[in-house]
Amino acid sequence: MAGGLNAQASAPRFAMTVDVEEWFTGVADHPDEFARYPSRLEIGMGRLLDLLERTGTRATFFFLGYLAERSPDWVREVARRGHEVGVHGHHHIPIWRLTAAELRADADRARQALHAAGAAAVSGFRAPLFSIDRRTTWAFDVLEELGFEYSSSVFPVRNPRYGFPGAPRFPFRPTASGRFVEFPLSTIGPARFALPFCGGFYLRALPGWTTTRAFARLAAEARPAVCYIHPWELDPGQPELPVGALARVRHRIGLEGLERKLEGLLRTFRFAPMRDVLRDLVPARARRRLPLAPLRP
Repeated sequence: MAGGLNAQASAPRFAMTVDVEEWFTGVADHPDEFARYPSRLEIGMGRLLDLLERTGTRATFFFLGYLAERSPDWVREVARRGHEVGVHGHHHIPIWRLTAAELRADADRARQALHAAGAAAVSGFRAPLFSIDRRTTWAFDVLEELGFEYSSSVFPVRNPRYGFPGAPRFPFRPTASGRFVEFPLSTIGPARFALPFCGGFYLRALPGWTTTRAFARLAAEARPAVCYIHPWELDPGQPELPVGALARVRHRIGLEGLERKLEGLLRTFRFAPMRDVLRDLVPARARRRLPLAPLRP
């Protein structure tokens, strides 16, 4: 696997991940706006943790820092159940809206909030809106300097809201040191026409058999993969958000059937926390050059 990582035959190749956000994240990202919406985190987190428990699955939970400050019990409960805890930023600000200094402060604040809530080792990071792209590859160096060991922030697709078309599709090491790992969100197809399937909207909107077939294809190719989910996606009773019709459909499509789809996926394939999947991977090359990598601002 040129430029990527090779897995041992017995190692789990699929990572299960959770982006811990409120149902209104993306509509209200500033603390002054949070009071306008009631928290429903308890509903989705409870259902998701129970689902993972009954399928014997351990996952990586990427927490927003402000939620760790406001609801530290969830951080402790996630850790108590044997899941990994990672950082999803503090206030869900995409990296393309931050300078290097601002990213450093934001990510460090979130990690400190997780430590204060009881998370011991925090080595993983996922950028809000998968916002490491052609404009922001400088973020890898910032995250490595902060002591993070890996990121899962690149989505190698074309999408109006995010995406890094042409980026590597499988885990790679993007920094000069060769120590830091990026685990991209999973796609199928050639790099120029990579198609998403691995979670969130795609898991909700696509028929279950298409997602299962995509993961099975990667399993047959002995490729690592990652699935992602949000707690609010297991809460179909949430109120409607004050957004346009297209955004409302995108947010609500498939909520009713997601828990059943996800349970089927977890019972079909073996998933593990991202740190465990990466720990069992052996580097094939130290560094993979990214297309159009800009200088750090």
